[in-house]
Order: sequence, then structure tokens, then C-alpha cells
Amino acid sequence: FKLYLVDRWIMVMTLSALAVFCFHSWYTITHVHPAAQNVFLHYNIVFGTDLVGEWQAQLIPLLVGGVILIANVVLSWMLYGSNRLLSRLLVSFTFLVEISLVVGQYFMLNLNL
Repeated sequence: FKLYLVDRWIMVMTLSALAVFCFHSWYTITHVHPAAQNVFLHYNIVFGTDLVGEWQAQLIPLLVGGVILIANVVLSWMLYGSNRLLSRLLVSFTFLVEISLVVGQYFMLNLNL
């Protein structure tokens, strides 16, 4: 475990993914408010608004981001001894997924303004 923590590439990417997830959590919690009516969850240029749901559905990208972050970091740690390249790719992928989830969450929450 100490060798895993000393690897700079893994630590930088893991801390970056964690920072993006923390920002995602803060942004989601401050912008999602309970509503009695349904909210728009997805907009498509061809069909317009094509997914409407309860306000709790706006929290799904945050939940998905947390699950992906935990699963990939644990899997990366388990694989580090046998395949360091795969471990580094997993944490890099996690960082990219977290960024894409923040962008998607931003667009989804701004649909309902």
C-alpha cells in the first residue's frame, strides 16, 4: 500500500479526481432543491426535452461519480502490484469520468433555471 501511495502519477490523478468530485458534490448540493413538479433531466436538439423526472433524479450523476471513484481507486490499488500501467490508466480514466460528469451535471441543472 505504501508503494501505491508513493507513486506520483497515481497520487496526482487520484487527488485531482477527488477534488473534482468534491467540487461536483458542492455544486450539486447547492443547486438541487426539492420541487413538487417534475424537472427536466435531458434535452436533445432533435426531440427537445425528452426526459422528465423527479427532483431526486438530479442526484444520480453525483452518486455514479462516487461509485466510480471508489471502485476504480480500490481496483487500481489491488492491481498495482501486478500491473502498474493498468493502475495508472484506471485513475486517469476516473479523473476524466469525473470531469465529464461535472459538465453533464452543469448542463442538466441549467436546464431547469
